[in-house]
Amino acid sequence: WTAGVSSAPAAAAEAPRELPIFDRTILDELFEDSTEERRNLLDLFARSVEQALGELPSALNRDREQARGLAHSIKGAARSAGAARVGAAAEALEVALKAGDETLMPFAALMGAFEEAKKEMRKS
Repeated sequence: WTAGVSSAPAAAAEAPRELPIFDRTILDELFEDSTEERRNLLDLFARSVEQALGELPSALNRDREQARGLAHSIKGAARSAGAARVGAAAEALEVALKAGDETLMPFAALMGAFEEAKKEMRKS
């Protein structure tokens, strides 16, 4: 299932560009002026998504239900942190897995969206 994942260009499958990388209004509503709490949530988001993405390739090869669960977890973490593109890409992967789609496009889109989110987080 994941043969060639590392060579799949992220641009070949992108999360919807009409979505912001981060919807800052979510973080503003949660934390108002607390920069430290905002940073803590973003750090937790990054760590949890990195862990799930690390587990995802082997899950894709051996246990589609586990892979779908990982995509679902990433979706929830992303939406909680306001990472709109990551959330949309994780949802697309979750739906693809449920439908039996075996292309790498949703996985590549998720990886690309997370890389964008990490770059955006470093700016703030």
